[in-house]
Amino acid sequence: MHSVLGWELGDDVYAVVEFRVRVRADSVYLVGSFTSWHPGTAPLSRVGEDEWVGRFRVREGRHYYAFMLNAREKYVGECERTSVDVFGEACALPLINGVERYAGTGWRFRDGFNSTLLERVRTLGEAVEGHRDLGEVDGLRWWEREVQGEGGGGGGCVLEPPGWAVGAVFYQVFPSSFMRDFRDLGDKLGHVAEIADAVYLNPIWESPSYHGYDIVNYFKVREEYGGNAGFLEFLDRAHSMGLRVVLDGVFNHVSSAHPVFQDVVERGRGSPFHDWFFIYGDRPDPFQFNYESFLWARRMPRLNYGNEAVRRFALDVGEYWLRAGADGWRLDVAHGIPPGFLREFTEAMTRARSGAYVLGEAWGEPDPWVCSLHGITNFAVYRFVNGLARGRLSDAEVRRLRLVPRSFLHSSWNFIDNHDTPRLLTEARGDARVVRLGLAMVFAMPGAPLIYYGDEVGLEGGGDPDNRRPMPWDEGKWDMETLGLVRKLVEARRSLPQLARGDWELIVGGEAGKGEGVGEGGGGRRGALIRIRRRLGRREAELVANPLDSPVEAGEGVGTDLITGRDVRRIELGPYGFALVVP
Repeated sequence: MHSVLGWELGDDVYAVVEFRVRVRADSVYLVGSFTSWHPGTAPLSRVGEDEWVGRFRVREGRHYYAFMLNAREKYVGECERTSVDVFGEACALPLINGVERYAGTGWRFRDGFNSTLLERVRTLGEAVEGHRDLGEVDGLRWWEREVQGEGGGGGGCVLEPPGWAVGAVFYQVFPSSFMRDFRDLGDKLGHVAEIADAVYLNPIWESPSYHGYDIVNYFKVREEYGGNAGFLEFLDRAHSMGLRVVLDGVFNHVSSAHPVFQDVVERGRGSPFHDWFFIYGDRPDPFQFNYESFLWARRMPRLNYGNEAVRRFALDVGEYWLRAGADGWRLDVAHGIPPGFLREFTEAMTRARSGAYVLGEAWGEPDPWVCSLHGITNFAVYRFVNGLARGRLSDAEVRRLRLVPRSFLHSSWNFIDNHDTPRLLTEARGDARVVRLGLAMVFAMPGAPLIYYGDEVGLEGGGDPDNRRPMPWDEGKWDMETLGLVRKLVEARRSLPQLARGDWELIVGGEAGKGEGVGEGGGGRRGALIRIRRRLGRREAELVANPLDSPVEAGEGVGTDLITGRDVRRIELGPYGFALVVP
């Protein structure tokens, strides 16, 4: 079902891989670890009655894939199969390896924080003299060193994020669960400003649903929230308090009630908007479901970015709200939109508003989006931290973050949960110690911490929509210990540049880069520890954490624990305990 046709050298080393499948469908997409397992960025073309072919560039490494029929039905066909946690059964590509063909393949890029030129090289395992070992990722071993000269290679395409977003703390507001209207939200900004530098708002525009991800009018804020005027007043209040505001851009799909889709329903192929969507027939029929949508949601038809009018529409919306005063966008389902357009959008937004920030939702590997966005929703960190609730941690996925350019990594969002996941407190069966440890890890990891409303005060919630419960405003019901911790973590982020933008090293249950993982049991073994080390020049900080429900001896330490304010000489951690130590 796949064959390697050749190799290309560009910003990186790629194999040109042909994928071929025989199946009856209206459309076929390649999905895999390199597309966040989402259809949209890798369509196959029909070459026969039921035969589909596509050629795509695939980075070196070990990858898994499947096909998605009609943008909603997974298909693997006949292939070498393997079990993949995030997607069930999938096909396995053999190791894509250009090392033997292109000796010393890797990246050179400029580290925007200290103007260091970094060179990263990968091998099949052998050491590279003068380079430090970053560990093994996808079957290849990576090495890094600082060099003299001009940058180039993989880093040449990186879009430099605005300085305010690097390492900033974001607070996520789900409007219908947090506020009555924007005047009410403005009154609550004192709480937000105390623990965040920016507000991220889930969709605020006219929509038939409570969540707002099926938008009818992108230029009109919901009247129940105060309309456009109420939102603009809120922007002024937020900015006066030093808070930035990031909006949720839903550009992968629209509501089936949107006027352009309804025009196609009424006029069929006679509508000028027919090619805005992927419709297999004269007109869309929700009963036959003969059009592509956001996964299985018939009320969310997917937009066709092969159409220039669609691209212009998304750019117009983005520019309109930034010129109105918003500071940036979080792009919903960014992994379903072509990376080329994502870059076009990001560049257009930075022209529309100085300091604009564009981040994309991506559930899989960060690599495909490095050249298109300022950052992503870092689900690698989420899955790592969420392992606390399962009693099993593995840094295998997090280790690949060592390969991501620092400017991109430091402006990506880290979180313990969000509106698409169960809350960590519920996953941990109500054990707030797990939540506090998870928050400490998120604030210690490289990136921009994102606090989902209510996590700071002990709000619970299972799967969607239970994870969107109303914010409890009775302070008598708040978990003040967790809120106090968040305040200390935010203060540390704001006062310690090494936490906001420093280099990092992660050690999980053993030596750095080994990825041994941590399981249940182990008593007081030191091997159970998690250490997150941050360094910027001579400034250092280290989070030492115990992921077990039993005490751990962490050994000697010299410095001050910023959580307790005590001088540290010997670190002993209780169950799910931690210390943030600064020399």
